[in-house]
Amino acid sequence: MLKRHLNPEKLHHAYVITASSLSAGLSYIEKFVAESMNIPFHGNPDVFVGNYATFNIDDLPDVVSMHQRVPMGPKKILVLSANNITAQAQNSLLKMIEEPTPRTHFFICLPTASILLPTVLSRVQVINLRSSEEQSVSEAGEKSDSEKQAQTFLKNSIPDRLVQIKDILADLDKERLTKEDVFQFVSAVLKLAHSKDKRGSNLEVISRVADYMRDPSSSIKMILEYVALRLIV
Repeated sequence: MLKRHLNPEKLHHAYVITASSLSAGLSYIEKFVAESMNIPFHGNPDVFVGNYATFNIDDLPDVVSMHQRVPMGPKKILVLSANNITAQAQNSLLKMIEEPTPRTHFFICLPTASILLPTVLSRVQVINLRSSEEQSVSEAGEKSDSEKQAQTFLKNSIPDRLVQIKDILADLDKERLTKEDVFQFVSAVLKLAHSKDKRGSNLEVISRVADYMRDPSSSIKMILEYVALRLIV
């Protein structure tokens, strides 16, 4: 699937990959690097892969070291996978993305590109694998779990929405859901609300929620409750 988006002969210096899960995004990148770029993904000193719950400023030294290293082969690949990236870490990554060392390419896996600062987002190429996956599912006449939950959420009254949120938070607390799962649900809700919004009544809400999701200090409970109380369908 990535081959339709990425040309190994004309590769952009930085990509953000969003998918149904971080592991799915990493699998696509591994396949592209190994098969389309013909670069061994494992055991290769020119390939760095970092997995993080939240990528913060303390995680930067290894990335900076790899970024400054001269590649032994034709390309140097830095892969970062995270549920979130702090604003401070993003600003530091921005400097590397703006001025990459020769033959260096970044692939950043995230649950949603909305958590990125506008300055970072403007300098990367976003590939939303989730859209392609959901389109394939839709063509088969099925809906993802997030879409089904989003439909139920928007049909519910505000009190029922708050009950649904309580269940989501309970599952998150018991680790039956991840923050990535919740962001997928919120994204599905916003997408569906936007598609049904003929008068633009929800544009301000959607924009504000996107800002909240970019802020790592935002409370998931606050985001969910704001969506529940403010979205109009």
